[in-house]
Amino acid sequence: GSRMRTRLAVAVIVAAALLWPHAAGAQADRPLVYAQNVPVTAMDTAGATIGTVYPAGYEAMFLIYDNLVAFNDKMELVPQLATEWSVSPDGRTWTFRLRRNVTFHDGTPFNADAAIFHLQRQIDPQTNRANRPLWDPLGGAGTVRKIDDFTIAITTERPYAPLLNTLAHGSGGVVSPT
Repeated sequence: GSRMRTRLAVAVIVAAALLWPHAAGAQADRPLVYAQNVPVTAMDTAGATIGTVYPAGYEAMFLIYDNLVAFNDKMELVPQLATEWSVSPDGRTWTFRLRRNVTFHDGTPFNADAAIFHLQRQIDPQTNRANRPLWDPLGGAGTVRKIDDFTIAITTERPYAPLLNTLAHGSGGVVSPT
């Protein structure tokens, strides 16, 4: 859809910006200008403003943050910050193994604590007001818990088959806990 076209356009622009100056012998330190249809005024994936600047807010989030899982160019769910996942036979508990040796832009390490910080912010109705229908199934009687430094479990009150879609959503971009 439009998200894939946007990513493709951005990839073409970035590739052109990276390759063209070298091919033409120009300066490589020229700025890359990226335009949006509306201003992006905040970069918090759980903030109230992400949904108000649709689709620009989500497009910007996909350029800045990684999600636990993402869609590839064939719209298949693939690992991103999670390397693999499994679901319990009752469909309620999802276990995610997390990518190692990842740091945020500010140097903070990505680990189970950072993933839990992100998920708890998304399911908190006071923090995340913009995308409540997506994240509400993870709240209520659901839990997010650390199994070890690179493994987390998400348990929902009832089976929630769209969990991976929610995690791949623009609001699923994992921000630094600091």
